[in-house]
Amino acid sequence: MNSKRALELLQKLENDKFVQNLIAQGDSRYILFNVHEPVDNFPNYTEGLNERLNHIALSYLSIGCSLAEDEELEKALSPLEKGANILEHVHNPLSNRQELSSYYVLASSLAYYAAHQYSKSFILLKNVELDTVISKIIGYFLKRDYKRLAKLISQILIDDDYNDGEVSEISVDDVNIRIYTFILSKTFSSLLEFVYSGDDFWLEKSKEYSKDLLELLSIDEEPSLWWCIRLLKIIIDGFYNNSLWKTLSPNLEWEDSNQVLLNDYILAMAFQESPVVELFQSQKSALSTVLNSKGGVVSLPTSGGKTRIAEIAILQKLIEEPDAVIIYLTPFRSLAFEVEDTLSKIFSPLGYEVSHLYGGTQFSKIDELIINESNIIVATAEKAKAIIRSNTEIKSKIKLIIIDEGHLIGPQERYLTSEILIEELRFHVMKNKGKMVLLSAVLSNTDEIAKWIASDEELKAHSNWRPSTQRMGLLEYTGSNVNITWKGEMESFNRNFIEPFTIQRPRSTYTFPREKKQAIAASAVKLAESGAVLVYVGRQNMVESQGKEIIRAMGEKLQVHNWKSQTTWHAFKLVCEEAFGNDSQIFVLASYGILCHHAGLPSEVRLIMEKLMRNSNPKFIVSTSTLGQGVNIGVSSVIIANVWLNQKEKVEHSDFWNIAGRAGRSFVDTEGKILFVVDASKGTRKVRNERALALEYLKRGNHEPVVSGVLYALRYFYLVAKESNIDFEVLLQMIAENDFSVLKEKQ
Repeated sequence: MNSKRALELLQKLENDKFVQNLIAQGDSRYILFNVHEPVDNFPNYTEGLNERLNHIALSYLSIGCSLAEDEELEKALSPLEKGANILEHVHNPLSNRQELSSYYVLASSLAYYAAHQYSKSFILLKNVELDTVISKIIGYFLKRDYKRLAKLISQILIDDDYNDGEVSEISVDDVNIRIYTFILSKTFSSLLEFVYSGDDFWLEKSKEYSKDLLELLSIDEEPSLWWCIRLLKIIIDGFYNNSLWKTLSPNLEWEDSNQVLLNDYILAMAFQESPVVELFQSQKSALSTVLNSKGGVVSLPTSGGKTRIAEIAILQKLIEEPDAVIIYLTPFRSLAFEVEDTLSKIFSPLGYEVSHLYGGTQFSKIDELIINESNIIVATAEKAKAIIRSNTEIKSKIKLIIIDEGHLIGPQERYLTSEILIEELRFHVMKNKGKMVLLSAVLSNTDEIAKWIASDEELKAHSNWRPSTQRMGLLEYTGSNVNITWKGEMESFNRNFIEPFTIQRPRSTYTFPREKKQAIAASAVKLAESGAVLVYVGRQNMVESQGKEIIRAMGEKLQVHNWKSQTTWHAFKLVCEEAFGNDSQIFVLASYGILCHHAGLPSEVRLIMEKLMRNSNPKFIVSTSTLGQGVNIGVSSVIIANVWLNQKEKVEHSDFWNIAGRAGRSFVDTEGKILFVVDASKGTRKVRNERALALEYLKRGNHEPVVSGVLYALRYFYLVAKESNIDFEVLLQMIAENDFSVLKEKQ
């Protein structure tokens, strides 16, 4: 069908209330499968729901394919993703698998990839058995297992059985399968050549082979494989717009002699253990902002790919000016460690030195030596201030400043100091005809910040796109069990989500859970069956006690955790022994896979713990908002135990979403779960208030605008001047000179 007919059909489907209700039922049922709700507890969904949803999904995929084939690529993304989503909800749950589910999951994975949802495409094939050669070829590509893909297609291309071997003793169907397999192998062989060379010739060849195979399947009337190859052809066409070769070269304007470094960067990405060959849509949309000569502001959600954007900005500057100094500013040492590690993996093989300057405000000879040998300096605000005020030469070399967690601006003393430093750095970088790029996950007033950072409010890139979707809900403790209400177009419910059990003590016996904290722990243990769980608590004194309840909630299933990174685990054990002595509560909890993070931890314990979070496999993390910034971790589920910092103050919305936004890991989860805890065992009025508070926080886009701490201070000084009957400018001068003798004379 042509694009006009496809759009008409799409509008019809979107406006059909019965169709949309079926889709909502599939979404509602999917979360119940996902959290292992017994099927007997399911509501009465429409009879024949699986078959109905299959037909609806194929209709969406047909619309998406038709639009893509008619070169309406942007309009094709939504129906392709929606079709893939419907098929995922039907066929991905193991307890709902049917005879053709493997095929439908493969088709869903292809459709996600065609819709530029590379992470979801990758994850979807984790629990699918690829039992045919054709499905293995396609599956290896979608899972980015290029080594196994190259090995398999090489075997096929040199095997006589697939080209000119004897075929008289096998059936016509088998002959056809061999022909399809051979052409498919040629398709992927050419595509891999393009991935590793960037030569358009190979991309054209891959496109030709896929077109030939699609026509052959149409002639032979092979509908199932025809669907897959139709989607594959759209994916190959997508490489013309989305591959690193195609997205970076046009955006980076330089001499041909500098192309070598760009090629090396792209190849370094392709040969990583987890290859990167395309950019996310959010990253593509941010390129023009970060690569212009003035810099700008980039606001992308957690897992949206901000670090990759920073990498590309750094690459551009190093190619343009090889002797330039680049400063990557982080608010916390823990984040500086992580950024240094990430950037080193990319830029060290390219011949550029990445260094993290440790310590506080002191500047030593060793620091000076590191600076002189480094192209990229990762530093906290305090250290960066020491650098530029102790080394006059470096000021003239700073050509690019990357500001991570750029929303941390405001009247708090640390944030105010950081803002003043940013302004000082902005002065130097503008003088050097360089630029600044500010990154954030929760920035609402990007235009105002862009006007400050880049002198142009239009130099901003904002996107809400995430590689994994997020599902939100209310987790209500009833006094004896837990009920979950999952929000969406159609609400889903988990009644009696956990299984209470009896705990016997020498002098008493009670049923677990008997309070909200225990209900949270039991819910976390059940959710952990699907991936790591983060429990957020508002106050430091709640962290370890919540961890203890998780141990109790494990009951008979309690066992010592097997940490994937034994080296980091042993380092953690040593620092705990040094800081707390033997068998500290922090270490005991960690031995069962529970990491308790708060501001009261000694810095050496906290830093190693954060390394365990990043590089290993915690089952549970219990934390205050100290984990809101500075640690790039991902979990499958986030439980918000409470949002009260004390009796009067609540956690800010930006901090809330910095925590909640970690639900759903790129290339690990197709969906992250965010649950806000409500104590429904209280009186009706309190429960109503808690539910209203939960919905207030869970409301999307409810971030407070960032406010200048300097402006806040000036307003305060103005009020002081007015109340003291002192000229405002005179007061500012006294503050600047730290000389208040005039006031003493007046007294």
